[in-house]
Amino acid sequence: MIWEREWKLWLRIIAALGVCGVTLLIRSEWMIVAPVTILALYLLRDRPVLRFCVFTLIMLIHQFACNGFVFYLTIGSIRYLIAEIAAMLVISFLYNGEKGHFPGFSKWVFYIFYPAHLILGYILQIL
Repeated sequence: MIWEREWKLWLRIIAALGVCGVTLLIRSEWMIVAPVTILALYLLRDRPVLRFCVFTLIMLIHQFACNGFVFYLTIGSIRYLIAEIAAMLVISFLYNGEKGHFPGFSKWVFYIFYPAHLILGYILQIL
């Protein structure tokens, strides 16, 4: 949404950095990585090969950061990378750009499911 605004480029960059800062402040699950990934995927939406390469690079940097800025891959992190890259392969090369058969249903299921599963996880962590 920020990038689609008719603001000057420097203002859009500051707003995007602000969103990244907010993810740090609230200590979100995908601090900084999520907004950067979303923006990269949006900017490269018409270039699937480059989008896939940039996504893979972002995920490798994410693993590097998660490993304490030491480059080593554990079995768990390799499985995680494979899952992320497989999902991006499907999105990049098999998605035809059209809405699915039940876009209204899907939209509301994800609007309800995603926050509900995060809240449930938080409650379970407290318990």
